[in-house]
Amino acid sequence: MFDNPTGFIFRILNFALLIAVMAYFFKRYAYPALKADQEAQEARKKSLEQERELLGQAQEQLDAQLKMQEQGWLELQKKMELWQQAFAHQARAVAAERAQWQATIDQQMQERERIMSEMALQRAVLPAAVAQARRELEKTFASAEQGEQYLASLIKKMEMR
Repeated sequence: MFDNPTGFIFRILNFALLIAVMAYFFKRYAYPALKADQEAQEARKKSLEQERELLGQAQEQLDAQLKMQEQGWLELQKKMELWQQAFAHQARAVAAERAQWQATIDQQMQERERIMSEMALQRAVLPAAVAQARRELEKTFASAEQGEQYLASLIKKMEMR
């Protein structure tokens, strides 16, 4: 394979020349493209890292907003419970007041019914009682002697007391 040293030297020179040409073409054409790709990848990597940071910040903001909304919801829930309690208390107060009014109205109605009954009874019974008393008085005082006896017994009873 290596018969003569000159052939060996030319082969090495040929190989070195081939390597030099390849290095020249690589440096001239392939290297800028590869460098541009690498820079583009690094720029994309930086862009993705920035985007990840922005997304992390956005996630933190969303978490903070969610926490605030949960706190707001809890506050609203507490307010609703307080409102419901106040409403229930007011409803009970109104019901008690209505019951009191109804009791007062019932008492007034009973009193009116009693008064109306008494008046009706007086209208029905009083004339008959007056007529009967008049008849008895006329009977008792029909004679002067009976009137004097009645008045004497009445005065005697009054004196005893």
